[in-house]
Amino acid sequence: MMPSGLAPRLRQLGATVADLTARYAIYDNFLDEHLAARLLQFALDHEARFAATKVGMDGVNTVAAEYRNSSRYEGQFDQTMRDLIAVYKAKFPEFCAAVGMKPFDVAEYEMEMAASNDGDFFIRHVDTFSGKGRNRGRDRMLTTVYYFHRQPKGFSAGNLALYGFVGTEPAAQIEPRHNRLLVFPAIAPHEVLPVVCPSKQFADSRFTVNCWFNRSVIKPQ
Repeated sequence: MMPSGLAPRLRQLGATVADLTARYAIYDNFLDEHLAARLLQFALDHEARFAATKVGMDGVNTVAAEYRNSSRYEGQFDQTMRDLIAVYKAKFPEFCAAVGMKPFDVAEYEMEMAASNDGDFFIRHVDTFSGKGRNRGRDRMLTTVYYFHRQPKGFSAGNLALYGFVGTEPAAQIEPRHNRLLVFPAIAPHEVLPVVCPSKQFADSRFTVNCWFNRSVIKPQ
């Protein structure tokens, strides 16, 4: 059975239970080669600006190594990220259709560039906010994960496992391939399985740009 209170929450987010347990979209060779190369070069040029990734827990962001190990870019993005957002804006209706979600007015494109190295992981979780975290005035509705890395690939494993709302086995595992985009509803349970990177060099990391398409919170009348 579905956890109590979950079905109304799913309806509020504009998608059905069946859609969220089964539907996701993968786009291989998503970006033109020039933009993909610029994103990789940006990450490599800013290694010193990556720090331990924090996890939101009841409205407070903190490093919690038992939940997530990775590093996150802490700094200002350049035109490269703005160009990526422009692609997302153009593709947004297609993304919604692909995962069975009703289109909505995007209040914010919440962006994160992350690097996962040897042993890094992120336990099973959902991207939507709850409790005090919902006081931020917006909801994460749609998640996209853009994968990129240098060639030849310096890591293995690190798949993203997507789960249904019942059971312990993943419904799908998505391999992190260069220039691949994964799209799924933000409320879908998922997990980043441990990365294997023998060199432990930053440049060999599993890089991602995680984007959450946010909608303003609808307050009760």
